[in-house]
Amino acid sequence: MAKNSTKKGVSPLIATVLLVASTITLAIVVVPWAINFAQNQITVITNQGEEKVNCIEAGLNFQAADIGYNTLTNPSAVNVTISNTGLVGLYDFRFQFKLGDTYSGLYSPTTQYNSSSKVSPQQKVTLNASIPQLSGTLKAVRVISNYCKVAAEVTL
Repeated sequence: MAKNSTKKGVSPLIATVLLVASTITLAIVVVPWAINFAQNQITVITNQGEEKVNCIEAGLNFQAADIGYNTLTNPSAVNVTISNTGLVGLYDFRFQFKLGDTYSGLYSPTTQYNSSSKVSPQQKVTLNASIPQLSGTLKAVRVISNYCKVAAEVTL
């Protein structure tokens, strides 16, 4: 007598219940993450958009007469009086100096304006920097506001 070898599988009802349960479990985990991710992206994009719109009206200016420097001290002392000629407050400034044909790296002023103390529209301020001894002839000075990515440059 031969054994009856019948294979028993999972009933379609149980398979459907397991599939629905696993889908619900996965949704419980994924949906909150997706909502949080989407909200964070909306915030980032909104902030970037607002900054770009605000920065359309940004302006920075200074003249050669607004630059003072002493190459005899070590480190060299440089000060630049800048004017915010735009309609938005500026901050987070950096200097670059052109000696010969190349620009230096970026230097931070010792008097720094940050997001809590912006240089207001139409305001003039003097930024001071101490940089390594200048070697060569100073040919140009560039001031950059990292906020709005606006810059002004004067050739000497």
